This record gives sequence, structure tokens and C-alpha cells, in this order.
Amino acid sequence: MRAIQDAPLTDKGVKTCQLVIRHRASEEADDPLTEPGPLQADAVNADAVNLDELRLMLRTLDRTTVRGKRDAAVLLIAWWMAARASAPARLNLHDARITTVHIEDEHGGTRPHQALVIKIRRSKADQAARGQEVRILAPADQELCPIHALRMARRPRRRRPAHPRARCCAASTGTATSA
Repeated sequence: MRAIQDAPLTDKGVKTCQLVIRHRASEEADDPLTEPGPLQADAVNADAVNLDELRLMLRTLDRTTVRGKRDAAVLLIAWWMAARASAPARLNLHDARITTVHIEDEHGGTRPHQALVIKIRRSKADQAARGQEVRILAPADQELCPIHALRMARRPRRRRPAHPRARCCAASTGTATSA
């Protein structure tokens, strides 16, 4: 996150990041033994009271900042996948994939619907570390949608335009005489 916030990492910080990346890469579960998890649907996991509480938590975040967007995405992903507290801490951006699934509609046909596939490399329930995929259907409410939150968190941050006088003020030493 420091790189995103334009604060350079120290050499020790870079080495720590490299160790974490190597460790996580070693436990990647890209083999055929990865078990697809159940499709998590909004009607199954939460009731209206709990969704109201989730909305209140989300509204405390400042979604105009990089940190607020990231926190909203992590909170929503953890909520909809019914994760333990340690699961979101182990996730990387490449562990989340947006896809389209076909679900049955009220007329017995199928229709496409967006879903988020989260790859869990290791968990308390997966002692053999084979990995598991959790699929989350996108809820209709955009405020509670982990796919929307993830897209917002992945968007590159736009730089604010410099103040029109910034260049002349920054270059000024105060020694020039005005004409």
C-alpha cells in the first residue's frame, strides 16, 4: 500500500514483501486437486437485519480514498464468503476473478449472472492445503456488491491536477523583481 501512496519502501520492507510473495507463491493451489466450492447466494447467507448492519459498516468508510475502496472490497468479500478473520488477510488481487455463471430463472430457463470466484489457498477447514474456490453471486444492490467494490479498488488512482499557480510558485525563489 505504501507504493500506492507514493511512499517508498525501505530495503528491509522490500525484502519482507519478496519473502511474503515467495511464500504465497509456494502455496498456490493451481493443481487439478483444487476443489470448487459452493455457489454462495445472497439469500442463503444473510437476512435483512444483518445486511442493514453491513450497510452501516460500509458507510463509515471513505470510499474516495484508496484505503477506503480497499477496505470496502475486503469487507464485502469476507462478508459474502462467510470468511474467518484470517482468510481476507491471505488474499491477493489475483485470488479474485470476476466471471459469468448461468443461473436458473423463475421460468425454468437459465440466464447469465455475474459472480466472483475467490481462490483460497489454505484455510482451517482445508488441512491438506489443496485449495478451494468460493463463488459469490453478485447481489442486486450495488452498495453491497463485492464485484463492484473490487472493480473500484482495482481502478488506478487518478492524480489530482496541479494548482494553476503551482509551477510558478514552486519555481519562485522570491528573488525576482516584478516588472
